[in-house]
Amino acid sequence: MVIAEADGANAGSQGFSKTPSIVIVYNDIHAALRAAEAVERLGREFRNRGRQWLMPVPVDQLHDTDRFERLLSDANSADMIIISFNGLGDFPLPLKKWIEDCLTQQRVGHAAVVALLSSNEALDAPDSPRYQFFKNAAWAAGLEYVTPRSDGPAAT
Repeated sequence: MVIAEADGANAGSQGFSKTPSIVIVYNDIHAALRAAEAVERLGREFRNRGRQWLMPVPVDQLHDTDRFERLLSDANSADMIIISFNGLGDFPLPLKKWIEDCLTQQRVGHAAVVALLSSNEALDAPDSPRYQFFKNAAWAAGLEYVTPRSDGPAAT
């Protein structure tokens, strides 16, 4: 898991005054389940704040220009963005563009961005090309805190 937080905001203590909204972009059922597990873990922290507003979106919907723009708008107002990708190889080009645009448009100090990157159910290592792409995009967008978090063995 990779966490990028806008302006040093802490995902665990953002002080949500409303029901938190979470946008999830995923590429397959394994990625969707990994994102759901992350939301479940985070849900314990939001227990007294009502149910989270979730918006799961498959990566293949990013090929549609209107859907791409609507998802950017939704992500800009979200409290958390989860990008969950499972499989070998690089991100598809529409996902790369969406990540870059999304991180660039993110309101400073507002949202946490989580990247759950895995291949064959093992998390990507910090030196993997996808991790490096995400980290560089986050830093280019001015997100100040990027760190790998692991809940299992890293992929090689």
